[in-house]
Parts: sequence; C-alpha cells; structure tokens
Amino acid sequence: MRAPRAHMREVSATAAITGLRMAGAALSFALATLLSALLGAGDAGRFFAAISWATGLAIIALWGFPQLVLHEIPPMLARARKNAVGPLIRSMMVANAARLFGLLAVSGLCVLGFRAITGAGGAIMDLLFAAAAAFLLLTIRTATSTAKALGLPGRATALEFVLVPGLAIGLCVLFLLGGDADLWGAIVLYIATLAVAATAASAGLQQQLPGCRFARRSDPAPWKQRRFVFAQIETGQFLTAMGAIAFLPLVLSSSDVGVLNLVLRIAGLVSLVTATIPSIFIPRLATLQAEGDSAGFARTLGSLRLIMGMSGVAAYAAIVLLGPGILALAGPDFLAGAQALPWAAAGFCAALVLGPAGTELTLLGHEKVLRNTILPLGILGVVASLVAGWLAGPVWASAMPGAAAFLARAVQLAVLRQVRARTDLDGAAP
Repeated sequence: MRAPRAHMREVSATAAITGLRMAGAALSFALATLLSALLGAGDAGRFFAAISWATGLAIIALWGFPQLVLHEIPPMLARARKNAVGPLIRSMMVANAARLFGLLAVSGLCVLGFRAITGAGGAIMDLLFAAAAAFLLLTIRTATSTAKALGLPGRATALEFVLVPGLAIGLCVLFLLGGDADLWGAIVLYIATLAVAATAASAGLQQQLPGCRFARRSDPAPWKQRRFVFAQIETGQFLTAMGAIAFLPLVLSSSDVGVLNLVLRIAGLVSLVTATIPSIFIPRLATLQAEGDSAGFARTLGSLRLIMGMSGVAAYAAIVLLGPGILALAGPDFLAGAQALPWAAAGFCAALVLGPAGTELTLLGHEKVLRNTILPLGILGVVASLVAGWLAGPVWASAMPGAAAFLARAVQLAVLRQVRARTDLDGAAP
C-alpha cells in the first residue's frame, strides 16, 4: 500500500501546484480582457505590444538563468558550498542587467529609426514603458528563481501569485471609480505594481544573499552550454505564445494589434491545457518507467493521449462558441476578431490532438529534440505572422503562431516514431 499512497500524495501535490498555475493564468486572462475593455483596441495594442517586447527582452537578458539556478544551485548547497552561491548569483545578476541594457539600447535605436521613417508617434513613451517593465520583470524573475533554488519556494510563490492579483485589484478600483481609463493610467498602474513586487523580491533576495562580494567569473564554463539550451527553449516558448504581438505593430495598426492580442490570448488558453494535463501524469509515468512496468506505462500513456485528444476537440468547440462573447465583453471594437478566432485556435488545438509527444521525448531522454524544434519554429511563427499581416491582413497573421505550434508538435511526433522504431519500444520496457 505504500507505493499507491506515495503516488497519490505526489499526484495531489502536483495537482495543487497545477491548480494554482491555472488560477493565475485565468486571472491573467481576465486582466487582459478588462484592460482591453478599459483602453480600447488602439491603446490596448500599444500597451500589450510594449509588454510583450519587455517580456521578450527580459527572457533574453536572463539567458536561461531561472532554469540554470534551479538545476545547479541545490547540488552546490548539498556539497556545503553555500558561501560560493551568493557571490556567483550576484555576479550573474550584474551580467544579466548589463545584457538587458545592451538589448534595450539596440532595440530602442531600431524602434526609433522605424518610427522616424514611418512617421508613427508615441515611440518615446512606448520605449520608456518597455524599458521600465523589462528591468522590473528581470528583477522579479531573478529573485523568485533564486529563492526556489535556495529551497525557499514560499516567498517565490507568493510573489508570482500576488503580482497579478495586485494588478487586478488596482484595475478593478480604477474601473469602479468610474474615471476615464487611458493609456498613461494603465502604464502607471502596471509599473507601480511591478515596482512593489520587485522591491519585495529584492528585499527578500538581500536577506538570502547577505554581503556584497562578487565572483570573479559570472558564468562558470560548464554552465554556459546549459544556459544556452535553457535560453533557447524559453525564448521559443515565448515566441510561440505571444512573441508576434511585439512585432506586429511593424505591419499592422495599433487597433489591429489590440484585437489580435485578445484573440491570441483566447486561443492561447489551449496551451495552458497542453502544459497542465501532462504535468499531472508525469510523476506516474516516471514511476512506471523506473519500475520497468511497460504495460502500466503504455496504459497510462494511452489514457493521456486520449484525454489530450478529446481536450483538443472540446477546446476548439468552446473557443469557437464562447470566444465571440468574450470579445464582445471587451467592447465593440474587438468584435472584428471573431473572424480570426477560429483560425488562431485551429493550430493550437490540432497540436493538442496530436498528443504528448514532447512529454514522451523528455521521458525517453531526448530533450534535445525540444530545443531544436521550439526555437526555430517559434521564430518561423513570428516571421510568418509578419509576412501574413503585411500581405493578407490580421486574420491570416493570427493563424501563424498556432500553425507553428502544430508544426513543432508534428516534428516531435515524427521523431518519437523514429525513436520507437529504433528501440522497439512497443514490445519492450520503457
């Protein structure tokens, strides 16, 4: 009876964490809808494009730091090398900040040059907003990932799940006051919320890493390759999800970008299902794999495939039926997105129907395939969105991120079938 009980405890813990993440994602989606309703399509397009740009810059500046410290710091603590952790992390933080400033300088010059050529206004305000948001997001991600690596997940979890509710409360107060919400008000509120979270995160980090010493090298040689891999995967995931919104202002109007942002967020809810369902099954699959129970592994994996396939069909039907109503809640300006919604959701739902190819590859030790598919196809999705938006308009632009997600899953599935054929996995223990 021990094994089933241990398994149930593991599944319960995983389900609880998954439930919190789903609640946070649902609240984040509600905030995006509320902001869109308050600002209107034009200002919402500028607001979310700047946020997407800031998020992308922060991810690149971190360069795999959150995942790296989670993998490397706990073994250092286990080897009683705690005194080396503080200087090393502090030096990596300085390197991350320097990388961000360089990215902001280069991207800022590019945006200003483009706006000068096209005559579009608001460039300075958008850049200042993106720069402030990127710096604060960098601070928050650094502090929360370090807290998790040091075995203090409580503070990190609180910051991650208080940040969005804090913004929600501020927006609701602004809405209930009955004042006319404008772009400046939303920017000030968003930056203030990030600043509060970043201040709390920095204070907690200072307690965890007292002193001001720095390591001579900010990135030990054995870590560089791992950071590169982690950075590729996270950047690819961001580009597939919302990266197109950062670049679509180059070819579409702010109003079109505002509408497409909400459309892609509705369609992107499928990605939450894609990540959530396998996470519940992974502990059980890993246990069966370690025990060599090929029959149980196959049955559990079959159940996972069936659930994901049915979820993909149900999710598409729900988005097509309920999506226009959500767009209507944001205002009449967003009803134009109803035509794009089925196309935007099609690729994400089709990828879900293909099953958990990425999960299976990870369990079989082929994570390299994920790295080699997620980033290139994420870039392809952004480029295809730009080309489609320029040549065919916003409807076709909205379909490209989902198409890239489907193509990535199809490539992973093809590789998985080759792996099965080579190892005769159907007749042997996993």
